[in-house]
Amino acid sequence: EKCKQAKDRRGETAMAICVGSVHQSVHKHDAALQSFADALEVARSIGDKELEATTLALCVKSHLHREFPEEAQRDAAAYLALKRELKDLAGEAKALLLVA
Repeated sequence: EKCKQAKDRRGETAMAICVGSVHQSVHKHDAALQSFADALEVARSIGDKELEATTLALCVKSHLHREFPEEAQRDAAAYLALKRELKDLAGEAKALLLVA
């Protein structure tokens, strides 16, 4: 909330990722995905492709835990595209492993 008040969009995104990660760690994947959706919206609005990619990777994990392979594959493909755009070879490899 303080990040929103301070108009710190990156901080707002980071906080949503943290909240989602906590939900993910206690197997509350629906709540995690909601937080990640909030993070994605802000990351995209500010054009932060690294934060967007990080969030997509976390979404893939929650989709897989929920046994939604189509959604996992969709987000992994978006993650891969971002990592290719950023010329991040390690990120490309991670994307291929996410749904392997």
